[in-house]
Amino acid sequence: MKFKITLKQPIYLLIPVFLFFCIAMPYSCKKANISNKPPDCSADSFVLLESDTRLSINRLVGEEIKIIKEFEINEHTHYAYDGCHYLVLADNEAGNIKVYHWSGRLFLKEEIPLEIDIVTVFTEGKNVFIGGYPGESKFLQFNIQNREWHFPYIPEVLNMSGKAIDDFVIHNNQLIAIDNIVTPKYFLFYDLKEDDVVEYNSKFLHRHYFPEIIDKAEISPDFIGVLSTTTSGWFGYYDQVIIYPLDNMEEKVFVLPSKELRNFEKIVDFLIYGNEIIFAYDRHGLGRIYMEEEFFREETDIFEWDYEFYEPYIEYIDLDRFVSLTHVPTAPYFIATTINAQEEYEHHVFPY
Repeated sequence: MKFKITLKQPIYLLIPVFLFFCIAMPYSCKKANISNKPPDCSADSFVLLESDTRLSINRLVGEEIKIIKEFEINEHTHYAYDGCHYLVLADNEAGNIKVYHWSGRLFLKEEIPLEIDIVTVFTEGKNVFIGGYPGESKFLQFNIQNREWHFPYIPEVLNMSGKAIDDFVIHNNQLIAIDNIVTPKYFLFYDLKEDDVVEYNSKFLHRHYFPEIIDKAEISPDFIGVLSTTTSGWFGYYDQVIIYPLDNMEEKVFVLPSKELRNFEKIVDFLIYGNEIIFAYDRHGLGRIYMEEEFFREETDIFEWDYEFYEPYIEYIDLDRFVSLTHVPTAPYFIATTINAQEEYEHHVFPY
């Protein structure tokens, strides 16, 4: 016999039933009161590109990658994953975002309210942050649970034409937005607020004075770094990684330039782990270098740096045709994604 409650029954019959379910399932009821996140969490999962049209959420079991769910993407897709709950796919052409639960369930779909040419998308699990070139805005914030859009303050000096937000990272409850291209360039610091718009805190001058396109930001407990493509009259285009110590960004930085400046040897991606940088060249393999104290200097001018100086300190792994490098959360591994002779994506697991 099925027990059914309808609104025609006295309200006092509903009270014991509700209490029964809270007693029988205390974790679920308690969770609803203290958190707006789903109770399940795949905290050791990560995203990998599987092709130009697919990406996946995965776990590492031993040293074997296990796919949880695959998602379709296209050339207009920008994506972000909080490493626990939500995958965000932002479509630059369609002008919308889709938020998926890590298991693959569509959580919500939202139209982007202002015109923006998206460069980057980031999420920490509560908000979606969108940066790019301005149509009507260059920085948007969307609260996932409240489904509210916010438009964070940007200093007036960054509102000039050509400037964009290129990437986001989080450190000590602060969101750091990285400004690009036009000199001067800045790191913008925002305080994260519970269910509210991030609050502008301060800006820090990114001390590289050549024209520069920032491709990626990376952060660790001790360092923040940017990978960028820049140019000079002597060398033409080249790539570089610039690392700032977070406890003293004002004084010294570490600059790692491309291996072959005149032939534009591209640095595809990089990671920071402890005091080590792991970086992928498109032709010269996977490099690893420990950041010695003597490598940090006041000058960021490429003419003051000599790649050959670093050569004896770099350990190489022979791979090529890199796509990306990926941290594995909660495990001392990283993954290098490459393209093989059959034009298929391959994933290589390495220990740190």
